[in-house]
Amino acid sequence: MHTLLHNSSESRIKNIHLKHAAKIHTKFFFCQVICRITVIKFDLDKFDTYISDSLGNKITERTQYENITKVIDVMKANHQDVSRIAGVRRINIYNSKNRMIALNKLKNYLDSKSKRGLIFTPFKKMAEKFINYFHSTSTSIHYSAFQEGKINSLALVKSGSVGHTYENIEYVVVSSPTQDKAGGTTQSWGRGLLYKEGVPLDIYFLCAKDTVEETNWLPKALSKLDPAKIQYTTIEELIWK
Repeated sequence: MHTLLHNSSESRIKNIHLKHAAKIHTKFFFCQVICRITVIKFDLDKFDTYISDSLGNKITERTQYENITKVIDVMKANHQDVSRIAGVRRINIYNSKNRMIALNKLKNYLDSKSKRGLIFTPFKKMAEKFINYFHSTSTSIHYSAFQEGKINSLALVKSGSVGHTYENIEYVVVSSPTQDKAGGTTQSWGRGLLYKEGVPLDIYFLCAKDTVEETNWLPKALSKLDPAKIQYTTIEELIWK
């Protein structure tokens, strides 16, 4: 009986040591990854009046953003709850036409270099705008093709990284930094992504200029990353440099 207890105790201690070693190895591996971080900034559209405001007037993305921001500022000054209207503004920023244009140009640029990677989107409908996508209610056709190496890119929502392992990743695109609250998304990369050995990991963040995304959300997303490794550009500068 004493021997059994002794062996059981040794086994538990061994398991603890193994788990601790695994954590150290994971942390060591993650720290050894060479990252190149690029923030791609774009303008909200100022010319195409494709949006209807509450009065039925046709306005641009920029005008819509400025109108909603003025309302939010007044409500804040009057100590009113702005969570609902701030949510509307957030969705509008997510859905910027120029964001999707920049994302598609970036994807085509990476595809032309035969790079393998993941595109993180804030919600399912955005992921579905790409040819290859995977989320909690989609089929696994594109997921399987990516895991088998038949395709090089896969669009995900944040939850798509939970419980899954993706190998030989050369880039990660964060379509909006709002999905990374003070490092939340970057932590998930360490859990579920296995980077291609000997190849620097390119991390791309897209951000709408002169918006709350640039002044608030982006700094939070970058707060746990080395500022010396971050460069700022536009999609045109990136493609043609």
